[in-house]
Amino acid sequence: ALDLIDSTTSALDSNLKGVVSVQSIWTQLVNLGETFDRAVEAEFVHQSSEALLRHDGPISENGQEATEVNLRLRHLCQCLVTRGRLRAALNPTLRDVLLSHMKKAIRQHAKALLQELGEPKESNGDHGDHGDQGEQDKADTKVETVTAVD
Repeated sequence: ALDLIDSTTSALDSNLKGVVSVQSIWTQLVNLGETFDRAVEAEFVHQSSEALLRHDGPISENGQEATEVNLRLRHLCQCLVTRGRLRAALNPTLRDVLLSHMKKAIRQHAKALLQELGEPKESNGDHGDHGDQGEQDKADTKVETVTAVD
């Protein structure tokens, strides 16, 4: 489909450049190509981030799935390279998505660790101690500080 769009746009641009009646067709083809580029870039970012940030373990655990993901990413990369859009997809688009996911994961882990460290120790029998609330407030403040770094 992209080859057809590119060849038709090229033919219209070179062979029929002065014909006014084909200008709208040329514009529509260019817009269609740009829409396709954005869709491929979005799919590449989505598939790449899913593959890199997979939560259920390494991608190589399921051989069939790994092969399908690798093949899909390879086709998307080839398409982006052919269209000259790979650099734009990698930087800043994919980079920003990955940084966002990593910040979210770090915040969640930091909050969980701080809450774990701030939990009252029941084994000491200090159920009525109000000092633990101060520790929880400190933990919440630390999480807010980590969150504010965004």
